[in-house]
Amino acid sequence: MIEMRLDALFRHCRSDIERFFGQRLDTPALAEDLSQETFLRLLCSAPKAAIRDARAYLFRIANNLLVDYYRSRSRCPQVACDEALLEAIEDPSPQPDIVAENQQMLKLLQQAIDSLPPRGREVFILHKFHHMEYSQIAEKLDISPNTVMVHMARALMQCRNHLQRQVMEDQA
Repeated sequence: MIEMRLDALFRHCRSDIERFFGQRLDTPALAEDLSQETFLRLLCSAPKAAIRDARAYLFRIANNLLVDYYRSRSRCPQVACDEALLEAIEDPSPQPDIVAENQQMLKLLQQAIDSLPPRGREVFILHKFHHMEYSQIAEKLDISPNTVMVHMARALMQCRNHLQRQVMEDQA
């Protein structure tokens, strides 16, 4: 029942609320956003007493939103910025070709790691991905630190060789 009344109120008052904000704000998009927020607040509010004049209540909400907007602006002033300046700012995200290249390289690295012998793979992962020291790995795997070094050196060499082979095959 209240949704039907709200729907009728929205159709009847929407343009008036938008005009109210449009006359007081410098951007139409902001006026539209605050208009929608006005109706949202009405929908979400649960007045304790019956509303005698829904239109007046709606404009009270709109006015309160406007006051809140100006208060927040005075605490944190907006910096004027033109479109040309925004266009000149470089997007920090990588270009799609770089993303594709990095994904391919990550796939090759995963293949290289998967091709390692089980113990060498375990040592490599613990050191490179879990950031464990050789002594910690030795203790965890119950092997000597020198054995950890040997496994790590072999794993690095095998990964490098695997990656080089794949790059050469791709270039051929």
